[in-house]
Amino acid sequence: MIENAFKYLARTDVQWDYRVLRTPSSRQYRRSARNAQFLNTAKESESKGTGKMADIYKIAGIVIRNKELLVTREKGEIMFFALGGKMEQGETELECLQRELSEEINCKPINPKQFQTFEGPAHNSKQSIRISCYFCEIEGEMKPGHEIEEIAWIDKNYKEKGIQLAHMLEAEIVPELVRKGLL
Repeated sequence: MIENAFKYLARTDVQWDYRVLRTPSSRQYRRSARNAQFLNTAKESESKGTGKMADIYKIAGIVIRNKELLVTREKGEIMFFALGGKMEQGETELECLQRELSEEINCKPINPKQFQTFEGPAHNSKQSIRISCYFCEIEGEMKPGHEIEEIAWIDKNYKEKGIQLAHMLEAEIVPELVRKGLL
């Protein structure tokens, strides 16, 4: 099976993060219209000589308590996003995580541990995104930052409550957390 995955990856001419290897026959790698669009975007990026896989790089803090995930909704948005954001120039992933959690919820990440990296289409479907996720606890009094409208704890039944999540959070991250029994 792994041999088939490498043959497939070689055919796509796309650089992949082998920490999250998905085979063409795996449930996680269904070639929907969104995935096809993502692959085309990635190929275009590679062919332009940019040397990058995704248009957007984001670092996300995965904070789980009592089988619920902490998410935020920015002002003017209807969807909830994972904690975190884009790295600034010269910043490490952990520095980004610390800055973003401080800006978004006025908290400090404690004991961050690499979880998994996800790649796919961004919520607007026009760009590709790579999200490096870190499990962490938080320290401090949680309150929304100036860009945040709402902070929420969601469980695996969030859809029943009418909560909408950004594409990668809904399609990749939450299902992986459910599969691991964390939500």
